[in-house]
Amino acid sequence: MTKLFTVEDHLKLFHYLHSFDEQNARFFAPHSSDLISIQTFYQDPLHRGWCGVDDTSVSLVGYAILRLDIPAHDRERMAGYGFRPDSRIDASFAPSVAVAYRGTGLADELWFRVLRDAKDYGRRRIFLWGGVKAENQRAIKFYERHGFIRLGTFLHEGENLDLVYLVDGGN
Repeated sequence: MTKLFTVEDHLKLFHYLHSFDEQNARFFAPHSSDLISIQTFYQDPLHRGWCGVDDTSVSLVGYAILRLDIPAHDRERMAGYGFRPDSRIDASFAPSVAVAYRGTGLADELWFRVLRDAKDYGRRRIFLWGGVKAENQRAIKFYERHGFIRLGTFLHEGENLDLVYLVDGGN
């Protein structure tokens, strides 16, 4: 089941982020995962989250962030690809799904929730927040299957790819 992330989910997200194995922690780095950072992050009205919840345990098993603009650290790279950042039409997306729930359709469901949310806010371009590790082929296949376009690569703790989704083909 997926639902909009609320203040009641902060502690669940903390536990979820601290359940990562070494590889997943590296894929998700450098995001802060302490409880104060999570609370502060979601006080920002630009941040919206959707979470996947295990129906039996009601624990978080995935989540996706929609930021209603491009974070400062990504803007210069996006401009380098020819995109003029525009906070009225741009958004950023960052998903995560627990290993045991990959291949279940949860990532698809989270993506469709985020996409609908982005459209509701008038966003036309959704950039993958912080890119994706080039070695994370499973994630890259997911993004490309959903219509994300490769923009280029950058180095940060290894090679990473930048991708963008153009809502309704960018029209």
